[in-house]
Amino acid sequence: MIVGRKHVFGIHLTPPFHHFCTNSVSSLNEQEPIKESPHTNIRKNYKGKLYKQADLATSIEYFNSDGMSTISLRSTFFLVFRNTYKGKPVWFYYRRNYKGHFPSSITRKNCVHFGKFVSSNPCPICRDEYLVLSHRHIELLKQFINPDTLEIFPLSKTGICRHQYKILQHEVEKARDLGLIQTWLPFYLYNYHDYYDYLPKDQLNELLKINNSQLTHQDAVISSNDIASLPLDIQEILKANQSIPHTEEFTIQLPEINIDRPKVTKRYQMEEDYKALLIRRKRSPPQTRLRVVDNSPWSSIAPTTHINTGKDQPVKKVPNIDQKLSKPVKDMNDVSNLLSLGSKVLSIKPAKCIRVYNKRNKGTIGDKVLVAVNGEMKKGWIVGARLPSVNGWPRFDSNNVVLIDNDGNPLGTRILVPVPARLRSLSGDITKILSIASSFV
Repeated sequence: MIVGRKHVFGIHLTPPFHHFCTNSVSSLNEQEPIKESPHTNIRKNYKGKLYKQADLATSIEYFNSDGMSTISLRSTFFLVFRNTYKGKPVWFYYRRNYKGHFPSSITRKNCVHFGKFVSSNPCPICRDEYLVLSHRHIELLKQFINPDTLEIFPLSKTGICRHQYKILQHEVEKARDLGLIQTWLPFYLYNYHDYYDYLPKDQLNELLKINNSQLTHQDAVISSNDIASLPLDIQEILKANQSIPHTEEFTIQLPEINIDRPKVTKRYQMEEDYKALLIRRKRSPPQTRLRVVDNSPWSSIAPTTHINTGKDQPVKKVPNIDQKLSKPVKDMNDVSNLLSLGSKVLSIKPAKCIRVYNKRNKGTIGDKVLVAVNGEMKKGWIVGARLPSVNGWPRFDSNNVVLIDNDGNPLGTRILVPVPARLRSLSGDITKILSIASSFV
């Protein structure tokens, strides 16, 4: 029946075995065991092989065999269980095949389909055809139950397929209902008001007088809705029954606990002081202080000039404005005329860059830009940048732009600021600007 060494049920065996149904016990003893080779394949591929599960009686005998009986064909066969699992649970030596670093929390749906294995590495129950899950197979079910919590081990620990796991849950519940497996009994909290009603006060006093006691609790629970209407013999039975709660059980007075609340003086004042402290600690952003010099005619800080209005009239002081705006004071009485004259002074604003004609959208020396000057958009070339010098380009104290028209000609006739000499290496309309430059750096 067993010859040589081989891996059976997908688990390491000592010794491994083969099945030979045609050999007898005498021929088994005559054959010599095959020597174990270090290169022997210890894995067995089950995929595509037939699966025929044994009956429950054979499974129980196979599980409980100790191999100490007399030498016979059946007892020798059941030595396999002891040598295969070596006293460990049937799922102890099983290892799952999975992709990646971590196995999935759920196992495969089923290891057997139409009587054949669909996996080369079936679960611990499916790979051994002599393991049958049943509520009468108590020793096998206990290997899948946690002895501390009395709950079934999760799939991630045992590795059995989901089909066998459903059978295991069903058989374990059936064994618990029959009392074959130890389990925790659920603890229920009963509402005794559903079983015992309240009696009126007069009936309760009559009942207490019979028991030689007094009413100490107005809401005491008693055993019946109307004991006074019952016969006397039944009343005596109810009074003598110790399992029925009486009013004496509710006369315990709970100790009174007086907790002094902490006294907080000026609570709201403390909150206001804390808010003020946070405001003082908060750092304000840095502020840039600017000095505004207003040269408009109605300004109070503009410098004044002396104007002679006539020979015999005294000299009058008027604000110092542009020569185009300097008119006699008598012509400035109208407010509308005053605002129209000062609108040009107020419209002077610093130039702002709108667009840079390059891919980086950042302008440096030699880049063409679009700027806004006094509300008008004009193009220009950057001839000075307030940036650190890089690759030999000089650094200036301000950003200098030379305005050009649509044809690329400079709008002015002279550039008073120094121009970088390296601009000569650039091609394009920059040559027209270099022709009117006064100095190079």
